[in-house]
Amino acid sequence: MRSRSRRRPVYNVARVDAQETIRHMREGLIFLRRTSYFAFLIAPLVLAAGISVAQSQPPPPRATDRNTQQQKQSTGAKAEPATDLRGTEQSPVIVKIQPTPQTDEEAAKEKNKERRQSTSERWTFVLAVATVCVGFMQVLMIGVQSWIADRQNKIMKTQSTIMTDQKAAASEQAGYMRDGLAATKIAADAAKAGADTATTALNIANRPRLVIRQVVTDGFSESGNIRSQLTNGYISVTNIGVFDATLEWFYTNWLFVQKLPMENLALSAEGNPINALLHPAAFVALPLPNLTVSVSEFLSINNAVDGAAMGLTSQPEGSLFLVGYIKYRDSIALRRIHFAYRYDASLHYFVAVEHPSYSYED
Repeated sequence: MRSRSRRRPVYNVARVDAQETIRHMREGLIFLRRTSYFAFLIAPLVLAAGISVAQSQPPPPRATDRNTQQQKQSTGAKAEPATDLRGTEQSPVIVKIQPTPQTDEEAAKEKNKERRQSTSERWTFVLAVATVCVGFMQVLMIGVQSWIADRQNKIMKTQSTIMTDQKAAASEQAGYMRDGLAATKIAADAAKAGADTATTALNIANRPRLVIRQVVTDGFSESGNIRSQLTNGYISVTNIGVFDATLEWFYTNWLFVQKLPMENLALSAEGNPINALLHPAAFVALPLPNLTVSVSEFLSINNAVDGAAMGLTSQPEGSLFLVGYIKYRDSIALRRIHFAYRYDASLHYFVAVEHPSYSYED
């Protein structure tokens, strides 16, 4: 597993920087709102000041006033003394063209025209002052926006650094998670393997085990002599294991020989299918095939029985054997138990034969 240093403080720094970013943005919005309020308040004051300055300027002289002054000058000239020196060297004649006096209607029109011109000039001045004020406020707002944009750029750089650190922390945490998942998978696989091994060991230790308790058949007298035919025979099979066993195949055969052959012919023999579920401590009776006893078999077996009854130990010509197998399935695999039994002339029943080719389980 890879070793990595923990970087938990990164998450604390990211949280503090995020709070600082939110605080700066909130302050910028508050400053913009207050600045806009200031602009809306000062604009009417500047406009009113411009109007007042425009109204305080004296209006230009009107044409009617000029006519009145010219009339006064002409009247003053007429009031001079009677001595008339005009046309002499002392007072040469000067011709001066006087404007034609205006009528009342022309004077009124001129007066209205001058009034409109004066009003237009005042409003032009006011608009110029207002434009200057608005331009100043725009410059101020542009400066404020530039300052806010600079702050936002710094905040975005800080956020980028935070996000980079968070990405690195997330990548590191993902590595921890991958390592943890890998370790968890290894532990889970080990636990599963251990559980499977324990289950297998438990199944092996407590698997079903079949034993043949007895071999029973009709055809023997009370003294142990055999008759001409064996019928209604069966073997009793018991499960002495812990788990259930399912019986699937069963095979048996009668042999009359002095000793069992080296090769067990039951290995290549096909049995009869059965389907019997055998619980622990339960038993089942499996039927045996009938046997017609030949004359030589009849004489050999009965002579051995009579000789044993008289205490003689003669070697019989042969013995009667029962050989076969049982196939059954447990929770692990399919198994087969082989068995061999011989009729004992002195005991008058079948006894198990211990033989490596006939008495074993696989």
